[in-house]
Amino acid sequence: MYKERRYKKRLNRYRPFLLLGNQIDGRLFCDKVFEFKNLKDLRERLPNALFQIKGEGEWDFELYQVPKEYKIYFRLGYYRYPNRGTKLFRYDYMNLPIKAVEFHDHEISFIGAMKCEEDRIKYVGSDIEVEINRIFWDWK
Repeated sequence: MYKERRYKKRLNRYRPFLLLGNQIDGRLFCDKVFEFKNLKDLRERLPNALFQIKGEGEWDFELYQVPKEYKIYFRLGYYRYPNRGTKLFRYDYMNLPIKAVEFHDHEISFIGAMKCEEDRIKYVGSDIEVEINRIFWDWK
């Protein structure tokens, strides 16, 4: 089974990025806030940050591009979000585990994959499930 989503965004390569984790009805066993100084720092550190994510129950991580001055607010007492910024990507307990993050010219690809035998799930005609989220950007 193959599923692909494409998003178009306008980014500023010199602004910071923020990866925020939220425990909705579960727990996270990793850092919940990852800050990146700019696009270059995001390229270097994002794959490692995503591979560190471990959780149980309901959780999510959202990647934002934020201005240099921002605050993190809480909704419902536990759900974090920045006061300003552009949401780029959401990764949660319902997505396939991310196996690769690829950066190309004006594109980030998040590739999730799972062998169906690993979770004892059988799909007709396929033994591997693949999910790709691509973010295409243009500069501001």
